[in-house]
Order: sequence, then C-alpha cells, then structure tokens
Amino acid sequence: MKESPLGWPTFQPAVFVVPDRFPAAAREAFDALELPRNMFGRYRAASELVVVKGPSDRRIVRFGEFEPDGTICFEPSGGQVVSLVVGTRRTVRLVNSSLDAFSACVRGAFDLFPYYRANADKRDKAAAGIGLETRVMDVDPAAIEADGFWRTFIRDVSTGGLSTEEVISSFGDGLLTVEDDLYLAFRHSYEVAYKRLPSDPHRLCPNCGNDALRIAFETRVGTAKANVAFWCAYCLMGLDHINATAPAGARVFKYGSPEKGVVAAFPELRSVRFLRLRVGDTIGQGSARRPRPAARP
Repeated sequence: MKESPLGWPTFQPAVFVVPDRFPAAAREAFDALELPRNMFGRYRAASELVVVKGPSDRRIVRFGEFEPDGTICFEPSGGQVVSLVVGTRRTVRLVNSSLDAFSACVRGAFDLFPYYRANADKRDKAAAGIGLETRVMDVDPAAIEADGFWRTFIRDVSTGGLSTEEVISSFGDGLLTVEDDLYLAFRHSYEVAYKRLPSDPHRLCPNCGNDALRIAFETRVGTAKANVAFWCAYCLMGLDHINATAPAGARVFKYGSPEKGVVAAFPELRSVRFLRLRVGDTIGQGSARRPRPAARP
C-alpha cells in the first residue's frame, strides 16, 4: 500500500470487543482481521458488535452503517457481508463475499485516492470510477454483481462526488497539529519561495513530495503588508498567519471582493488544512524578510 500524505484519510482499523456469547464463526471471523473504521464518510464502523435478527429470524452481526441509513452486517452461516433492510419484511443484500473481501475493497478505495480534483472533467471522473470498479472486481467479483453498497459508491465516484477538495474538507477540521519537523520544513519552503518571487517556487512539497507549492498575497486597504497564502495544490496542506510585503511581480489579490480574492482565484484553498505546532513547541512565526533558520525537507 502506498504511503498517504499527512492529513489525508487512510485506512484506520476499528476496535471491536467480540463477546463470548457470539456464534463461534463470528468470533473467529472478527478476531482474524482488521475491519475499517470509516470510508470517506460513506461507511462507518459501529461502536460495538450487536446480534440482530435477519431474514427468517436468522442471527446476524451488525458491525457498521452506511449512508444514508443502511446497516452492514456479517452473516455467520455463509460468511458474507450484507446490508440489512428492515421494512414489512427483513431482507439482505450482498456487500462482499467475506469480511476479508470487504476490508480489502475498502483498502483498495483508499489506495486509489485521490480520484480527481473538483474541476476535473467527466472523462477523469468516469476513469476514476472504472479504476475503482476494476479494483473491487479483482478482489471480489460478487460485490460488483450486486446492485448495492459498492455499486452506489462507484457511482458516486464516477459522478464527481469524491473530489480531493470535498473529501479533505469533510475530513476533520481546517487545522492539523504536527511535530515541529514538518512545520519547519514548510516554513523553510515558504522562505525559499518568497525569495524566488516572482518566479515559480518549483520546490517539492515537504508533505507529499509533489511540485505543487503555491504562494499568493491578499491585501487590505490601509495596511502595508499582505496576508500570505502558502499551500500545496496537491495534498492541500499549507501555512497561514503569515504577513509580508508582496514583492514586485507577485500574485496579489484584493481582500473582500469575491471576483478578486485569492480564494476565488484558487478555489482549492477552501479545503487547505493549515499546520499548527503541538502545544509546548516554541517556534516563532518569523518574517519573510528575516527568516528563522529551518530544517530542509
């Protein structure tokens, strides 16, 4: 599995306590592997395992939920993962052939992220959906044959519902508290980028390693210095609370105008997560003209 940039959603295992009263097949299945805690908000693990009634009063184990109001369960008798629908009668739909296949498909969904940017065209979105369908098919063909959980998720990907900006903005808040090494690396990259203006920074992002660092200035009437936006357009990590004089030729935008503001020019800034040092760290903000020494990435 590839290593994801810090701040991006990754496969996180859920922690379940399996009661002794559960069927032996269920105890063995849940003890044998890691199930996901969440998947882009489309699925989330339950706080505990619960035995519920399935069709014909069969006992099945509820372990998760999916949007908008579905329930994901384990069928001990056949070993499948199913979605339970409770109405005039209880019915189930196949999700995956096994718990292991469900976990592997979720890992595959994380491996393929990011799928596309918010401004991607229909071809890019469709290609992302095809890629995800192929990954799920390779793991568990039965999951694709069923018109249920995975078909719905692939359809969401194909129609543009999981852009990088949308996923990142819904994953936690807009701040990310980190150790000082990453903060210092970003700060150093900013200082180098500032000195190179108006040329493109052409430095690799300390977080994701892509040549996608951006710098822009936003001015307010009556102030000598501008607010600096410094971020990576790929992993959407950046620095805020920086004030500096905009050098000649730099990209400068007027604050307060939707048509001229920096966020209007770079919509992905709405989804950027800003680095903060952990409590107890004492690294100062410094200034663009008198940079503090910083570790290189």
